[in-house]
Amino acid sequence: MTSARIAKTAVAQSVLLVEELTARGWTANRHPVNDKDVAQSALLIPPSGALPVKITVVTYPDDAAQLVEFIYEPSRGTGKWSSGDARSYWRMSVFDAPATAIVAAAHVAITGGPGPTFDTAGQEGWETCVNHTAAGHLESTAFVHPTGQVAAVFHYPDTPGECGAWLMFAPSCHADATGHTPARVVRALAENLLVL
Repeated sequence: MTSARIAKTAVAQSVLLVEELTARGWTANRHPVNDKDVAQSALLIPPSGALPVKITVVTYPDDAAQLVEFIYEPSRGTGKWSSGDARSYWRMSVFDAPATAIVAAAHVAITGGPGPTFDTAGQEGWETCVNHTAAGHLESTAFVHPTGQVAAVFHYPDTPGECGAWLMFAPSCHADATGHTPARVVRALAENLLVL
């Protein structure tokens, strides 16, 4: 498959993703692209009444990569999740994920509704591995799906007051997220990265 063919496929996948989200009530602002490094770019605004999580979809033609970025920026004092507690800014960058995974994570992100986190992953068959530094401090906790296809790793902050970070890996894609990204959103993405 040639580079141009792959790029067209990545662009087509991005177009379909944007169309799927707009069919679910998101508003798409497509940006004209006058850059040889970007084939397509769109900013998606969630439906009225939803949490203010924006999604940016960018497709790069040369390496046929797709970047989908979730960004939650609460207004001062108004960032609320379903339980009513204040939430901090968070960001999640997802590279080359299937549209089903993006749509599932987007739904959880804007509703703030209930959903599984990694608190119960061990009882649900996920392998949990906790790593410590030489000094005995928590370094990371990895959650690996029973199939071994998907892993989500939370890296604890080195410095008190920092938020840590998530890294997710699957056969054909990967993602990273700030530590404040809701675990429900990370888990929704991770579970939908499985290759069936």
